[in-house]
Amino acid sequence: MKSLILLSFILLLSQCRTDQGDTKYYEYSIKNKSNSKIDLIPYFNGQVNYNSKISIVQDGSIALKKEVDPPYNDGLLMSSFFVTPTSGILTHVEVVFDNSKRVIYQDCTESNQCFNQPRNIFNPIYNNELKVTYIITPEDYQNAISCGGNCY
Repeated sequence: MKSLILLSFILLLSQCRTDQGDTKYYEYSIKNKSNSKIDLIPYFNGQVNYNSKISIVQDGSIALKKEVDPPYNDGLLMSSFFVTPTSGILTHVEVVFDNSKRVIYQDCTESNQCFNQPRNIFNPIYNNELKVTYIITPEDYQNAISCGGNCY
């Protein structure tokens, strides 16, 4: 009889846990609709890192997915495409169009308020949602600065 009561008590305890919520599924992507091949080149601690370059063909895309369980201490950011445990702090992302034009986006900091830069990939509007797609457009190409055909 004691073992039956003890077993019932253990079963009751195993079912008595707080509901912390459902798993969140993050999906972030970068799409290239610029009509050019692009290279995304990260800068860690202010230094360019060509070894971590990501190339996206015209009309191509890259994507990341991540499952996060409660208490939701983690998620995705656009910087997740570049950052590894040993890479350092991502400070800039350079977008190079067909090795002829480029634009460099700097991380949002107190000295670089990127909130008024709607195309900056670091802008918080491209983070903290469950599904985010950043699209590189023909206008981004038009607004990029020429580097004379040799951006590297």
